[in-house]
Amino acid sequence: MNEKTACSTISVIFLLLGLSGCTNTAAIPELGANIDEGTTVLLFSNDDNVYEEQPYYQALLHTNNACKPEGFDIEIISHTNKRAMNDWNIERIPSLLVVENQQDQAVYYDGKGDRDAIEAFLQQHVSCAYTKERENE
Repeated sequence: MNEKTACSTISVIFLLLGLSGCTNTAAIPELGANIDEGTTVLLFSNDDNVYEEQPYYQALLHTNNACKPEGFDIEIISHTNKRAMNDWNIERIPSLLVVENQQDQAVYYDGKGDRDAIEAFLQQHVSCAYTKERENE
């Protein structure tokens, strides 16, 4: 393993450790059943492509940490969960959904993206003191 690959692998491991407080949802019995009040971000992910989805994990971790102390809930849902994929009309992996206050409507971001673009999307759609502060700049 070369040095660049080793560094990338270590980075992904640390990102996953940072997101270990997140929920990996095996099934969503009905639309929005696991969504609490407040903001929840759903990440539909391919377990075999975590490295390629690294910008999503980085953006989620950075934005959620910036939203402390309140933060927001993150649920990582496997692409093999066909019921959740159908319930949320997911057509591409990776996909991010931002759901506010148990609404059945969500704002979507999908496909390839860099960390900055994904963070900008999250900042626009996630309500917390950090994102409100950024809007006022």
